[in-house]
Amino acid sequence: MATVALSGIITPSNIVTATSTTTLTNKTLSAADLTTALTLAGAAGTNGQVLTSAGSGLPSWTTLASGLAAASLAEMEAATSNTVAATPLNTNSHPGVAKVWIKCDAAGGILGSHNVTSITDVGAGKVTVTIATDFSSTNYVIVGTSVDGADSCNISIEGAANLPTAGSFTALNIRPSGALQDPSAYMLACFGDQ
Repeated sequence: MATVALSGIITPSNIVTATSTTTLTNKTLSAADLTTALTLAGAAGTNGQVLTSAGSGLPSWTTLASGLAAASLAEMEAATSNTVAATPLNTNSHPGVAKVWIKCDAAGGILGSHNVTSITDVGAGKVTVTIATDFSSTNYVIVGTSVDGADSCNISIEGAANLPTAGSFTALNIRPSGALQDPSAYMLACFGDQ
């Protein structure tokens, strides 16, 4: 009688069952085969870990690094870190962000604003802006323009006896002739440390 070599025969040593522990070599498993949890021999992971691989050999369990932490007030003001996150609350502390802005009409009506308590019409071509959260000093920058159909007016900040304070300033709308004139709207923004 002749002996016939058979390949691909299923024997008890190459059957994988849900209750057995079997070493798999050169086997391809489909999603249907993975009906129970797989563990690496001698290397069980813990909650929060993921399997990672260097490209060869068995993968290993690795703890994921946590996400970026929110930047502190000092980190936002320094504006130099690239390892922390700006959040909606702390973004206002960045030196490049307007701490105050307003669009208002000449009568003191606020059309849109941020960090403004009130606006006061103090005369022709003059409004005083009261800031909600004061600046840390008077060393802040005020920029502005106006909407004025009659002339190309300039915005100036009142000085002399009425210098800006940490919590308010007065803006002037000045015609080319030097006269003050009410514009259709003032548009003002302030930058600095609070």
